[in-house]
Amino acid sequence: MTSTNSTACPYLDTINRTHLDFDFSPHCSSTLESSPHIYACLVCGKFFRGKGRQTPAYTHSVEEGHFVFVHLSNGTFWCLPDGYEISTKEEPSLSDISLALNPSFTSEEVGRLDDNQELARDLFGRRYLPGFVGLNNLNKTDYLNCVVQALAHVRPLRDFFLLAGSQVGTGGIVAAADGSSDNNPKKKRKTSHQPLSYANFSPLAKAFSLLLRNMWSSHRFKSNVDPHMLVQAVSVASNKRYHVGKQAEAGDFLAWLLHQLHVGIGGSVGKKKRSSGGSTVIHETFMGKVEVTTFVKKRRKRGEEAALEMMNGGNMSTDTNDATADDVLGDEDDRAGSDDEETVARKQLKRETLTSLASETVIVEESTVTETDFLQLT
Repeated sequence: MTSTNSTACPYLDTINRTHLDFDFSPHCSSTLESSPHIYACLVCGKFFRGKGRQTPAYTHSVEEGHFVFVHLSNGTFWCLPDGYEISTKEEPSLSDISLALNPSFTSEEVGRLDDNQELARDLFGRRYLPGFVGLNNLNKTDYLNCVVQALAHVRPLRDFFLLAGSQVGTGGIVAAADGSSDNNPKKKRKTSHQPLSYANFSPLAKAFSLLLRNMWSSHRFKSNVDPHMLVQAVSVASNKRYHVGKQAEAGDFLAWLLHQLHVGIGGSVGKKKRSSGGSTVIHETFMGKVEVTTFVKKRRKRGEEAALEMMNGGNMSTDTNDATADDVLGDEDDRAGSDDEETVARKQLKRETLTSLASETVIVEESTVTETDFLQLT
């Protein structure tokens, strides 16, 4: 139970920030189980379940003499084994740990991200530019890293997930969805579908939001980011189609990930999606129409019209530039005495040539133009 009385903790000087790494999934290092109540020891950096008597966290504090812990889900600080909460208002020195555990952004901060040129510094003195940080390769997860790096710089998508996961209430979600974080407040996208609150996001969408917030945070304890939680969420959601140690195509993964994020934040699919229009920031940003022209080669007879065009414009010539089929085939005045033999022979040759060209089988190329979705969110 949370204590209402603030108590000063005499063990804050034992915190070792160089051992803290919050990029890993919250699993107890003793029992390997996952729980909503996992605490990180701020002295050694290990994760333990619970804080009551006979729990791994309580036992660790007694046996190792490590007394300061942070709740990984809600960010509260505790002193064990005494069991009292440490007030962050009275201990402002813990604010950097809170920001490293759960980075948060305001709409104003998000709006200034693209103009930021100031380098941040980690605990080891290494400088880095927020948003341009390396992602660790967890054994053939390079395809995932490159897709995340690309999506982290798609402004509407980035702004949405930075604000959705920040501790600014539901207003952050609405602001990100309608584009109010844009530098130009007049440019706002209209959405016909209200996105889910962050609490109702899918585990994959939450992991993606946290990873983007870590990548753009200027309060990290290390200059690189470990995508461990996103990799685990992807493995579960894809039924190990995309899994550690298994190489995959970045293009296939991109389409799959966008679909999962679209559904994970409340987007609809199939006929409902088409009738409702742009339902999520994913749909509005990446969906579109593309014209596809398909060329097919077919065999067919040339025909009189094409044959006549060849005779008029090709190597063979006629008496007139605009001769018609009737002029060539329909001349009934070839009776004896109407034309001389040379003229009759020439017309007969034209007839035979036209008939031969028209009946020839040729290969023609036909094209069809269709419109399709640029990205199939089905």
